Amino acid sequence: MQLQLTNPFAGHKDGRVVRWRVEPGMVAVYEHHWRAHVRGKITSMTLSSWGDLWTASSGGTIRAWQYQSGLPASRPPVKLFECRRCKTSMGPSVRGNAPRPHSKARLLCLGPSGRVVWSAGRTGMALWGAYDGEFLGMLVSGLQQDSRMASGAPPGGAAAAGAYAGDTGALYRDGGMQQQQQQQQLEINPQTGLEAGQINRPFQPRRVLDPGDDAEAGDPDLYLGQQVIKGLAGAAKLAFKLGKKIRQNFAETTGVGVASEAGGISEVNGIGPGSRGKVVALLPGLDQSVYVAYQRGLLEKYTEWGRLLWSRDYGRRMELYSAALVGSLLWLGCGDGNIRTAAAASGEVCHAWKAHVFPVVGLAHDLGSTGRGSALVYSLSENGSVRGWPAALPSEAQRLAWRDGLLPSLRPHKLAVLAATWNVNETRPSPQSISKWLEPASRADIVSISLQEVEMGTSSVAWDAAVTLLSKSMLERGNQNAQWWATELAAALTATGRSWERVALRQMSGLVIVVFCRTELQAHVGEVATANVACGVMGVGGNKGAVAVSMSVFRRRVMFVCSHFAAHQERVDDRNENYNKIVRMLHFDNTSKVAQQQLLLRQQQQQMLQQAGETGGDGAVESDFDSVVTPFTVANTGVSASENEDDGHGPGLSDAALLVWAGDFNYRINGTYAEVREWSCTLALRRLFELDQCRIEMEKGNVFRGLREPLPLGHPVFVPTYKFDKNEPHRFIPPLEPGSRGRLILPYDSSEKQRVPAWTDRVFFRGSRPGSLDVAAEEVIVTMARAPDYNCVLEVNDSDHKPVFALLQVQLPGYAQEQKRRHSLASALAVHQAALCTQALGSAVQQPQPVQVSVSRLDLRYNCTSTLDLFNCSTASVIVQVMAERRLSGSSGAHALAPLPSWLEVSPITFSLAPRLMEGNIGGDPSQGHARVSLRVLAGESLRPSEPLQLRFVLRPLWGFETLSAALGPVVTLTIR
Repeated sequence: MQLQLTNPFAGHKDGRVVRWRVEPGMVAVYEHHWRAHVRGKITSMTLSSWGDLWTASSGGTIRAWQYQSGLPASRPPVKLFECRRCKTSMGPSVRGNAPRPHSKARLLCLGPSGRVVWSAGRTGMALWGAYDGEFLGMLVSGLQQDSRMASGAPPGGAAAAGAYAGDTGALYRDGGMQQQQQQQQLEINPQTGLEAGQINRPFQPRRVLDPGDDAEAGDPDLYLGQQVIKGLAGAAKLAFKLGKKIRQNFAETTGVGVASEAGGISEVNGIGPGSRGKVVALLPGLDQSVYVAYQRGLLEKYTEWGRLLWSRDYGRRMELYSAALVGSLLWLGCGDGNIRTAAAASGEVCHAWKAHVFPVVGLAHDLGSTGRGSALVYSLSENGSVRGWPAALPSEAQRLAWRDGLLPSLRPHKLAVLAATWNVNETRPSPQSISKWLEPASRADIVSISLQEVEMGTSSVAWDAAVTLLSKSMLERGNQNAQWWATELAAALTATGRSWERVALRQMSGLVIVVFCRTELQAHVGEVATANVACGVMGVGGNKGAVAVSMSVFRRRVMFVCSHFAAHQERVDDRNENYNKIVRMLHFDNTSKVAQQQLLLRQQQQQMLQQAGETGGDGAVESDFDSVVTPFTVANTGVSASENEDDGHGPGLSDAALLVWAGDFNYRINGTYAEVREWSCTLALRRLFELDQCRIEMEKGNVFRGLREPLPLGHPVFVPTYKFDKNEPHRFIPPLEPGSRGRLILPYDSSEKQRVPAWTDRVFFRGSRPGSLDVAAEEVIVTMARAPDYNCVLEVNDSDHKPVFALLQVQLPGYAQEQKRRHSLASALAVHQAALCTQALGSAVQQPQPVQVSVSRLDLRYNCTSTLDLFNCSTASVIVQVMAERRLSGSSGAHALAPLPSWLEVSPITFSLAPRLMEGNIGGDPSQGHARVSLRVLAGESLRPSEPLQLRFVLRPLWGFETLSAALGPVVTLTIR
């Protein structure tokens, strides 16, 4: 017998819903689709206990769909009803003109009793009858009620209208006191919930929808309006991007407005109607409750009929993006990439771990059988990555055993990485010069090429500014100059006799970075992203700054950065500031923006603490989360705050397991032209390096913190690479006496400016950051085989800079993903099995049914409520779900689980059963392992079933307690008199 519904639905952004068929061990098969909503995308769906599919759209509409019995699976459902903020008793004409449920419907949730559906817009919620779509009322949150009472406003007055006008789509006009009273009647007071009359509504046949009720489909005026709205939205988006860019640049240069970009210190503990943020989750509880999670760190628990039980504010530092109820715990997906768990009974946070780099935007619990290795909780990150976690949280010993068991799947990969940099001074060198420069590529697996001054001038900077604002794809394609270089570089690499593939290109004015990999390595390269940071004209010009490429190799993040810093001998501080801006602001599309905001927020909090210390205050920022955030965050990362901040890298750079940074950094040598030129010609390189500005600033900790330059001898083995006379070759004069060194004749700047020679063109690198790994074997190690592998090419004289290259040897451990996945699933299954009661594991002795029902057969009557009782006779907790059991057509004796028939109401349909001797269930109410289920039959003789109905109680694990495995529970036969 099937324990799972085999027909999942998928909602699409064009308003379509697609139905699939999924069988165990088989791929999903398409069945059919239909246009559920014309206006907006599908934002949420839920199934009622009768099998009706509820759909919500971003256009604010909510509809219910029903499959007609006897029709083939290829036929789409019919629309059962559409929700309107109006009572069904007021008639079709009034309902047709009634407001939509929300201006944008975002979430749907079926209550545990199966009798009520909750819907949420951005901040407001509404309750609906699950059977007929009856509007029960708008829920005014506890915070809004508190704010009204504090301000002295009446509960149903103008303040109430203002609180909901933007979310529910209401149009409040000057209707006077009468309209305000009508509005008050439609609100649900969270202190009391729904009135008894609305809860105990009669179970009556629902109205059949007239074909003319669907005013949305095919309306040409509506379609025209949609196109106008889309056009206006596009123009507004362009204006917003321009304004945001200006604000960011202003904030970077002045420091003003950073607090608001980071989330705002002043709002960390803000409480009020505007401080909750949007509703991100509606969750049915197991104790006739509903949980509501808000983005700004607020969690509320209501009865399913709208009475507020408690509210817990975790503070802005714990932004919520998703939530799921997993047994006795609420799993909370947070903006910092962590998953935190809270007790479902109280909301108290008890565990936390780093799940993703990006915000966790989705959580889903597989309720399947543990025997098939399921019962996992899946998390979806903002960047699209999906990970699975055991529903029963592992102990520390189990976690360590899982980690140690991964080591056999860790594979060492040895790669040669060529990092090449050249300031080409607007020249287009000969193919021979490029090939000479890239000769070491014949020994490389990955090649990163950094170019500076591919083009120069105000027109280039203006072009880059416009393209950066309007089209990132043009920056990754490059203009004519960048494309010429990409073609010539690919030809030079092909000439090495190996096959290469271009991974990425990024241009910013005269800066270009191009990354290639060997063809046989391409299958292991992915997650490619590019970025740039401008530091040039007025702090925002693209003539100076950085372009970068981020990618994964064997699932490890590798990053290449190309930079051009401020020029001139005396501008050391400006170069240092270029570096600091790049490490702070470099950000990829696959780098978490929330991490960047939290970095700024943490810096501001440190400033607040320092100021509080100076004034004698304790500087504490209180929230319910303060007591657990520090130990869990530190314990699960293995890195102290100081270690994380030693190199000063923001989220863009800190994520890299391998970082290679090359470019024209413009650091000079502190000396006169004559003495530096003489020491260069006589190869007194150690003496010159002592005067190198970059070395001095690195020793001070001002730049390239945590990075190294490949200098096996302690200094470069090549002469300063700047500034040369173009097209002038160098010469070597052999030594006149045995044992003495020869002399180079180097054509350094012979103009009247006579710029001091310098090592402006450099390569820096790092492997794994110290303290960033839980497993030492995962460390990325970077070395260089021999000193000449970091060198310049003196023979190439097309530019006033000499091209530089560094051939790095990289040990990059990576996991064999299939082996890692199998081990992780086996470990999760072991964790689940350890959490199950021994009674559920099977034995030679026949065990009694763990959950028993008071009757095996029940006679139902019209307009009467019947009840039956369930008892948990085991020593373990369990979740019970009520479903119908129907005979499969064409088979003898085979049955399958199915939704309830439309003539039967069962309440509740999902609940928890504690052991008989347990002093309370997960909701905190006293329990002796007993639950009562109510049943009602729809009035009307025409719906009398032809044969008795089998009602099946399905048992599922209640993780967090000793529990039972998924199984079929007792069955009750229902007949109607």
